[in-house]
Amino acid sequence: MIRYILGIISIIIIGNAAMSDSIFPYKYYKETLPNGLTVIMIPMESPGLVAYYSVVRTGSRDEVEPGKSGFAHFFEHMMFRGTKKYPSDVYDSIVTSIGANSNAYTTDDYTCYHMNFAKDDLEKVIEIESDRFQNLYYEKQAFQTEAGAVYGEYRKNVTQPFALLNEKVQDLAYDVHTYKHTTMGFEADIKAMPEQYEYSLSFFNRFYRPENVVILIAGDIEPKGTMELINKYYSVNIIQYGRKVTYLLQFSKSHRKPKSESEMFRTPVRHYRYSISDTRAMHSIQIITISLRRCCLVILRSVKTVICIKSSSSRNRKCNSFLPARR
Repeated sequence: MIRYILGIISIIIIGNAAMSDSIFPYKYYKETLPNGLTVIMIPMESPGLVAYYSVVRTGSRDEVEPGKSGFAHFFEHMMFRGTKKYPSDVYDSIVTSIGANSNAYTTDDYTCYHMNFAKDDLEKVIEIESDRFQNLYYEKQAFQTEAGAVYGEYRKNVTQPFALLNEKVQDLAYDVHTYKHTTMGFEADIKAMPEQYEYSLSFFNRFYRPENVVILIAGDIEPKGTMELINKYYSVNIIQYGRKVTYLLQFSKSHRKPKSESEMFRTPVRHYRYSISDTRAMHSIQIITISLRRCCLVILRSVKTVICIKSSSSRNRKCNSFLPARR
């Protein structure tokens, strides 16, 4: 729950730089590097502990090309594959040795990588995090292996009725908007991922850029010293993340799909926002989903009752096994 709260906090601060103290209770410091990277620091009473969040303003809604859904979530996996300097096993050993807790999650609107650790390890964390955001490296075989793991995750998720329900409701509710697919993506697209190695490189180049990333650091920190470390590790050869400048289609108000592949690279990469009507639509979908869940539970409980009555003569049968326990 804490990771979601901090992720939301970062988005609120980004969009409301002039937020008053009466709304946000902590004093925060916001800096923007020449390369566009945004850094938010929130010193607070947390003796010896620091939380470090790297928020990429790219989620499943940014997957505009037909047949390419699911890559925002896929890169949540690939970002743990390491770099030439810190391969995945070395990265993992460092995180383990400093006793840190590292993980990530993807939403419709952003992807968040987070780590909790001791204050004394702040520089090391900044070093390894900046390295993987600048120099992520993986070969085709590793890519295909991870693609298989992602498809396995999808197959596991759809065994849950409500996960399948959410997928079908979103697919039915939207015709053009990319909320049509879930964070995981369409199954057909996930199955085809092992053959999308070259596309994965272009996806990383387009979205994992400094102007599209926010670093949020909260806890027992000193802003001036922290900013010096950020400049040390994130300012070197990072203006273009060591890669060619690529471009991203910016949606029109109608959110139309690109007519051609070349059209996707005409305007500079930036974080675009959708109209309020989309937000209202998403709220409506959530309400519908909740209502359908309740209807399903009522039906299941009715079936359970009928079965229990018919089998009441058999004392050995446990009717409660038909449904999970209430929360």
